[in-house]
Formats: sequence, C-alpha cells, structure tokens
Amino acid sequence: MSSTSREMLRRVRWPRLATVTVLAPGAAILLFIIVAAQGDPDLPPYIPATPAERLCSTVAAVIVWPAVAAGRWWRDGNHTLVMWTLFLVSGLFWALLVELLFIAKNARKA
Repeated sequence: MSSTSREMLRRVRWPRLATVTVLAPGAAILLFIIVAAQGDPDLPPYIPATPAERLCSTVAAVIVWPAVAAGRWWRDGNHTLVMWTLFLVSGLFWALLVELLFIAKNARKA
C-alpha cells in the first residue's frame, strides 16, 4: 500500500464514514417514500408532478445510482439481500466521497 493511501486511511473518521454509509441509502428510501405518497400523475385526474416531487425523485435517484450501476454488473439484482447490499455499497460510495472532501478541506488548512 502506498504512503498516500496509508495517510488517507489514518485520517478517515470511521464513525462518520459508518454513519453516512447507513444514512445515505436511508435518505434515498425516505425521499422515494415521500414521492410515492404524492400519488401517480399518470392516473386520473392527471395532476402533474410538483417541483418538490421532481426534486425529491431526482435527489433520490442520484443517491442510489451506484447501487443501480452495480446491479447492472451483477444482473441478478432482484434478490432482497443483493439489493440491501447494493444500497450499502451506494452509501459507502457517498460516505467515501464525503470523507475525501473533509480530508481535502483539512489538508488545505494544514
């Protein structure tokens, strides 16, 4: 392992990484529930989607895109265990991205 990787692993705050890993997919699921509770705009009386609905569904789709990409690779993404694993992989992706941003921000200060 290179010294740069070792240094990054030393700087990672593991509780924050674990928290974001769990909360990111949870936030996506909550946003999908909010959108699903609004009703279907394709059914009568054909009420168009509100801007808030579109925003929630777009943000949720962005949050879970790593899970969708990994599901395309595994092809058997219809199993419950695989989907929950993919949600955690998606959360881990965003947690690592957040952690890298914090490390970069703190590295500039030093």
